Amino acid sequence: MAEFNINNVEREIQNWIFGYLDQPSEYYGGSKPCPFAAKAWVNAKVTVTIGGPDMVDKIAQSWSDDYDLRIVAVDPSTSWPGMEQYCDVVNPRLVDRDLVLIPFVPSKMESEDPASDPERWGRVIEKPYAMVFVQRLSKLNDFSRLLEGQGYYKNVPSETLGDLKQRRESEKKHGNGKEKRKDGKGNQAPEEKGV
Repeated sequence: MAEFNINNVEREIQNWIFGYLDQPSEYYGGSKPCPFAAKAWVNAKVTVTIGGPDMVDKIAQSWSDDYDLRIVAVDPSTSWPGMEQYCDVVNPRLVDRDLVLIPFVPSKMESEDPASDPERWGRVIEKPYAMVFVQRLSKLNDFSRLLEGQGYYKNVPSETLGDLKQRRESEKKHGNGKEKRKDGKGNQAPEEKGV
């Protein structure tokens, strides 16, 4: 197995996307685990960096709609205890900017889907590592509503459904982020289409 560095992380994420997230799964009602990931990756709408809370803050503060997803991979040798709590504390402050942090902790992401086994989709790095996904809240919610209508969530754990409900309520409570977004020149940002 390879060492943890940016090239290997990018290679592993690519394997995960094309070897698992972009493959139809019975666990997800015949849908792909993430039907939008491959297109975003191919169209260079995803960036990957290595870091911790400082990097996540920097990405959120300088967000660019040139990307759909910014991934911060956390070096397993340095770890980031409290990453999930950090995201929980910061997310309410990001809602008005239509951003959300999604923590990915491998030990808590054990899926009942056999295809999710890293040995099946092409693990590159031996030691599992956490990640934080930074993305538009409204876009994530729009995609989740689309998937929900296709029976996508029928087998997912109740905790995942709870997170989904909380994100939707947060967006609703704080107003639709799409209305607040600006294009960087003070003008209203155009309505975004699918990934």
